[in-house]
Formats: sequence, C-alpha cells, structure tokens
Amino acid sequence: MPPPLLLDDQGFFDDIMPPLPPPVDYDTDAPPIYLEKVVALYNYDASKPDDLSLSDGDIIYLTHRHDDGWCEGYLRGNSGFFPQNYVQSCG
Repeated sequence: MPPPLLLDDQGFFDDIMPPLPPPVDYDTDAPPIYLEKVVALYNYDASKPDDLSLSDGDIIYLTHRHDDGWCEGYLRGNSGFFPQNYVQSCG
C-alpha cells in the first residue's frame, strides 16, 4: 500500500504561506565594528600614506569621527583617514 499523501504535497498551503524575506546583503569587506556606512560625495586623492582615496559614490565604513573634521574608516579592505565633509550618511 503506498504512503498517504501529505497535504503540502498537494499545494493546499501555498496560498497562505508568507513570501520569503529578501536575501541579506552581506558585505565581506565590512569591518566587524563600525559606526555607520557613509557615501563619498566627491573624489578625494590621499595626500598622506594613511589617508584613504575616495571616488564619488564609494561606500565607506566609518569607524571613528575626530573633532578636527577628519574621519577614519574602511574602504575595499583598506583603512585610513578622509575628510568628514566629503561624505554623508547612507542611512
């Protein structure tokens, strides 16, 4: 004798199940701890070895804001400093 059919095999619950949530966008370049994600508004060429060069539209992970108008962050796996007035919050 064949096994009984399960109700979900017949599609009875397809119309009452909520849709799955969208996939989460995991960014493997993100540092484990950061304050926020910011987007570069302008290009910035690093003038010192510990500065980050930015291109308009880059997403930077902000890790520290300094009182002198400079920030620290991560971009494409590199850390460094950049001017605060060259970025704005993504959120």
